[in-house]
Amino acid sequence: MEKIFRRIKTPKFSIRSVWLIGVLSFYFSFVLNFALWRFFSTTVFISNFSDALFALSLPIVLYILFTLLFSLVTWSYVAKPVITLLLLISSATNYVMFQYGISIDADMIRNAIETNTREALDFVTFGSFLWVFFLGLCPSFMLFVTKISYKPFVKEIRLRLTANIILLVILVGITSVTF
Repeated sequence: MEKIFRRIKTPKFSIRSVWLIGVLSFYFSFVLNFALWRFFSTTVFISNFSDALFALSLPIVLYILFTLLFSLVTWSYVAKPVITLLLLISSATNYVMFQYGISIDADMIRNAIETNTREALDFVTFGSFLWVFFLGLCPSFMLFVTKISYKPFVKEIRLRLTANIILLVILVGITSVTF
């Protein structure tokens, strides 16, 4: 039994931190935002050039925002627990938004906190379990068995700062043109 746990704990795969940030940003932007893209595809109608620019810019802006977020939370010991928590919460909220057409805002969060156990258990179904299992738990397990490799601290800071400045310039450029 000890051999099994040692084998599970020893990472078999490795990913550089910058690639992890890119993969997470893509996953959160496109996979864990099914409800957003469904809403977007049914409500945004492209009738002119500015509408087309807006439609093209939204996924890019979302990807940049997630990249900026993950560049802040993917540091050494906190990376895996924080990302796992975000994966589980995002997959569960994505299920609720996709299945019930609910958008989550401040009132919705307040209602969720004030709800009783019986009401909360109404959302726990076989479908929700599968959704969270495949979109939250499986990626969390893959992250758990993957070693994240970092550059030396100063080089890692310099790389992330440079990338974030470039992304912020791109974000400002996009938003000044399209929004």
